[in-house]
Amino acid sequence: MSLIHLELLDEKSRSALKKLSVFKKEGILAGGTALMLQIAHRYSFDFDVFFQRPLEDADYRKLQSLFDVEQTRVKNQDLFILMTKDGIEINFVHYYFPSLFKAIPAKHLNIYDIRDIAADKAITLGRRATWRDYFDIFYFLYKKIFTLNQIIELAERKFKVEFNPVLLLEQLVYYDDIQDQKLSFYKEKFTSEFIKKFLFETVKRYRQKIIVK
Repeated sequence: MSLIHLELLDEKSRSALKKLSVFKKEGILAGGTALMLQIAHRYSFDFDVFFQRPLEDADYRKLQSLFDVEQTRVKNQDLFILMTKDGIEINFVHYYFPSLFKAIPAKHLNIYDIRDIAADKAITLGRRATWRDYFDIFYFLYKKIFTLNQIIELAERKFKVEFNPVLLLEQLVYYDDIQDQKLSFYKEKFTSEFIKKFLFETVKRYRQKIIVK
């Protein structure tokens, strides 16, 4: 079993995760917090919970009974976005794409395998990416958790024709429409300039290898 870094969660987030355990049978923790718990790269306290079925009113009512909901930003069969009075964002997602790998067993919610998260990050960059998504992919590459080719291969396996590797390569070096958000690093700190330069050089080397082949 992989090491899960629950110590990175603050008290409010630990309490929220414990409450979310009532959805453990069908819900899987994904996104930035699931990644943080596995690789301890940055702090993330929002909860993205993926389901392989449409969301139901009963799910929403259960959330209301568990949390003091301050605001419901989205509520439909594919997505709930709630903000609690403790400042925690909870996203329930009807995720259409099956996982490539089994979820990692954990006490409260099982956790998406890091390889599935890498594939998800790759397709997200071509859609509604945030600076956090860029950093997560940077960290994969910088720490040699994955190569760029491995991330592309994972995304192609998971999303098939829905994923466009050319678009990913373009987005990795395009930042005009991305807000330079402040990130809360766990140990190592990186400037946005360093991240952008590293991504640019990585994409450049990848393109050169393709040309040589």
